[in-house]
Amino acid sequence: MKQSTKYWKILVNLLVAVFTIVCLCVIFPKILVFFMPFVVGWIISMIANPLVRFLERKVKIVRKHSSMMIIIGVLAAVIGLGYLAVSRLVVETGNLISSLPEIYENFQADFQEIGRKFGIDAVTARLIRNRDVVGDEAVREYLYGSQKDLYAPQLMKDCRKTAEILKEKIAEKKKIRVIGDYDIDGVNATCILYKGLIRCGAEADVEIPDRMKDGYGLNKNLIQYAYEEGIDTILTCDNGIAAVDEIAEAKRLGMTVLITDHHELQERIPAADAIVNPKQPECTYPYKSLCGAAVAYKLMICLYELCGIPVEETDAFIEFAAIATVGDVMDLTGENRILVKEGLKMINQTSNRGLKALIRANGLEDAQISSYHIGFVLGPCINASGRLDTAKRALELLLAEDDAVAEDLAHTLKELNDERKDMTQQGVAQAIELIEEGVLKEDKVLVVYLPDCHESLAGIIAGRI
Repeated sequence: MKQSTKYWKILVNLLVAVFTIVCLCVIFPKILVFFMPFVVGWIISMIANPLVRFLERKVKIVRKHSSMMIIIGVLAAVIGLGYLAVSRLVVETGNLISSLPEIYENFQADFQEIGRKFGIDAVTARLIRNRDVVGDEAVREYLYGSQKDLYAPQLMKDCRKTAEILKEKIAEKKKIRVIGDYDIDGVNATCILYKGLIRCGAEADVEIPDRMKDGYGLNKNLIQYAYEEGIDTILTCDNGIAAVDEIAEAKRLGMTVLITDHHELQERIPAADAIVNPKQPECTYPYKSLCGAAVAYKLMICLYELCGIPVEETDAFIEFAAIATVGDVMDLTGENRILVKEGLKMINQTSNRGLKALIRANGLEDAQISSYHIGFVLGPCINASGRLDTAKRALELLLAEDDAVAEDLAHTLKELNDERKDMTQQGVAQAIELIEEGVLKEDKVLVVYLPDCHESLAGIIAGRI
């Protein structure tokens, strides 16, 4: 009985193995061809070895138990299926090998055609394709995209609605407060919204949270201050999408709350009067990777249109959106690529006193400003104010109307960034010393405590380690 059970197990295993192989051969033949030698060897060993052992050692049992004849018949069928599977693999292998030159030629012809069509060489075409830029329109936009290729802001959910509410508040002379963030994206977004609101005749002011005292984004203290100061409408930028309880408090106090943000949505959505965020599931805006300043720029286009102000005036905001896009390390694809390309042109000819002063403070007045300078020279100066002092200094720089004031602010930001660099280097050295000279180096996960480390530098130091 035990012997018979053993044979049935072998039979079942063989059937499962061959059935699986046959299915795979039918569904994924081009994948399995690369593993054909192993598959063939496995099939032979799985089928031949048990059958040989069965026939050699158990002939007597076959004679006594006629049911074993059925097993032999099934085994023969299994061998037949295995033969079919191997045959299919051999055929597919031959087809694939014979088509390789044709596939290679097609790829080459494709790159050559792209190069001819867009005036680039085949190597550049290949690099563009490797960046997942596929299709003539996508390649054209990647190479030659301009402002006319930017999507209409009305496609963004609640963008026009927010602009309509703002226009109504401006007409009613209601106090509007822009609440931004202390990083480079938040500062530039705040600058865009404030400048745009003032141009439209709004009674507006700004507030940027203190990194150490307030933390990120909206908090109930900021809501309470706004209420006590008679603010009717809060307009956020680069934050707000996660401030569920804070916005609920603002609504309880009777304020209008408008959110512009670009961060991922949480499980709970704030009960704001309007939310402008391209990452909302129901938002039809085609490009989802805008930074907060770019979202603010889109909103101002809508507001200018409603207020009867030439939309071309919003072009002045593109340089701020470009700085924020690079500084916030957004993907340089689609609209972001266009904004940065156009923004860099404007920065190199900027009329903004603050930007010009910051460029001079870093010795770049004769340089062609590139994304490198934004990411590693100018951007860190803007971020440094929010790390070690207050981001309001960076905002004051961008809003400066006096050259002397702009120069003083620019040098202050440069000094803050130099201090930030020194503090970071010291922190990295201390952390490495603790790790190398203690037992921490044996740990797979490093938890390093630096009692004197500035809170805003902890992430930078951890990244360096």
